[in-house]
Amino acid sequence: ILDEVADIRVLALGIATEKVKDLVDKYSKECEMMFEKPFNEYNKHWYSIADKVPTHIKENYNFHDCQILKISKGGNDIVFELDNSGGFTNINKIIYKDAEILENNFTEGCYWVYDEMYLCDKGYEFHIAVDGENGYNYITLQATDVIFE
Repeated sequence: ILDEVADIRVLALGIATEKVKDLVDKYSKECEMMFEKPFNEYNKHWYSIADKVPTHIKENYNFHDCQILKISKGGNDIVFELDNSGGFTNINKIIYKDAEILENNFTEGCYWVYDEMYLCDKGYEFHIAVDGENGYNYITLQATDVIFE
């Protein structure tokens, strides 16, 4: 697309040739399809396990746009401290009980973007997509339960 554009600022104003508009439209649809397939697959998975997830987790596990200030270990638990001012929750601390971090790409001050939950032998496996100074990354952990404060 950029090879077909003489000045990106003009494109940003919505002024482009039909060819460029068609290329942008095609690219946009491709991106949408790349997102929709995994999103729909996860939604199908979620509905297959939702009745096995306790109500306190279903009702409270919503941290999109919260800033993760700190991750610490307390005994066998892992504690996330959040700045929830940008999110949609009043919860500012998540305690993962008897937890183990499988993948940790945490950078202080990163933002919670998206999450997925799976059932596992230990109880639950959480996949958390974060956005920070190094771009998008992941935190993956397993826990027997989750407590919210």
